[in-house]
Amino acid sequence: MDTPFETDFGYVSDTDAEHAVDEDGDESGIGEEQPEGPFNLAELEILAHRRREWTQAWKKEKAIILREIYKEFAKIRKNHNLSLAECQEKEEDDLTDEQLAAAHNITEKWNGPEGPSAEVQAW
Repeated sequence: MDTPFETDFGYVSDTDAEHAVDEDGDESGIGEEQPEGPFNLAELEILAHRRREWTQAWKKEKAIILREIYKEFAKIRKNHNLSLAECQEKEEDDLTDEQLAAAHNITEKWNGPEGPSAEVQAW
């Protein structure tokens, strides 16, 4: 570059600062990498990128898991000639009152009058 400034990892750094000397004549160490410092920007950027990738992968994985569960329920219903109401009744018999109330709350969030709530859509 023609300027004394270079851009590394999204921030501007002065290339001449690497050889800066303080009042006593000692090099100040400005611009040196400090791996033991509290932050290593390169590592933080890598970790942030990986977190975004994991989040996106997990969103896709949730849908796949739910689809597989749905397929299993459909297979059980088909193999045992159960109607949807009979399956729901058997599932509700196994739940405690708290679990049943929580399931109804989830159903209300998913099947509200305007469709899924904003909270569910953000999930």
